[in-house]
Amino acid sequence: TLLSHLHTPYLKIAVSDPDFLTEHEHPARRLFELMIATGRDWVDAGDLTKGIYPQIQYTVNTIFKNKQYDEQVFNKLAMDLTEANAHLSDKQRISEDRTVEVEKGRAKLNQAKDIAVEETHNLMEGKILIEDANQFLHGPWLDYLTLVLLRSDFNANSDSWQQALSLCRKIIEFSLSSEDPNGAMPSTQAISDLSQEMNEIVGSLIPHYQVEIDRFLTALADTTKRNTSYAIKHVAETDSEEQDQDTAEIE
Repeated sequence: TLLSHLHTPYLKIAVSDPDFLTEHEHPARRLFELMIATGRDWVDAGDLTKGIYPQIQYTVNTIFKNKQYDEQVFNKLAMDLTEANAHLSDKQRISEDRTVEVEKGRAKLNQAKDIAVEETHNLMEGKILIEDANQFLHGPWLDYLTLVLLRSDFNANSDSWQQALSLCRKIIEFSLSSEDPNGAMPSTQAISDLSQEMNEIVGSLIPHYQVEIDRFLTALADTTKRNTSYAIKHVAETDSEEQDQDTAEIE
């Protein structure tokens, strides 16, 4: 609709300048084709204040103000429109690049979380832990492991990752319930040493979980907590039970 207003000005150009009808690179023809192309790509029908529409509107108004054809004016308008088109193209490219990076980041985060869960469950498998340990290992600890893995760029041989797994083994050892055959109350000194180690290693990386870390360490020193237990099942066992349940529901 906006370009239809150029009918009269362009008719005057065709009459006054014979080259307009024969020269494909005529500035007026080139500008009109550029307005069509950019309008097709960048006009937002839902909001004409966005995209290329304001620039095309400015171009049409400028042509109207100039009563006679001026090649320099048309060349300048074409240059401005080309720059506006390039700017929008760059913005879209940057937006698309950011979207790709966000998706890559989300994929890496999910991958790291999956590895953290798998490693923690492998270390917990076959052991009966106090309930507070279950809550800590499935909460703050998984976030800690995930962050360590991301920072080490998924390097399973990195010192930070190996240190984290070593600390996890110690946490599990100290968290064994009285129902576990190997369960024993750790000494006060051992808990104190673990507390210092966790605050230095874990607390420094995820300080927003300090309350949860302190709560867990307090539970370790509480003898009454040793009777509350949690045991993680083997993955194959869990899958088998789920399959049996599904079969029962079908029947």
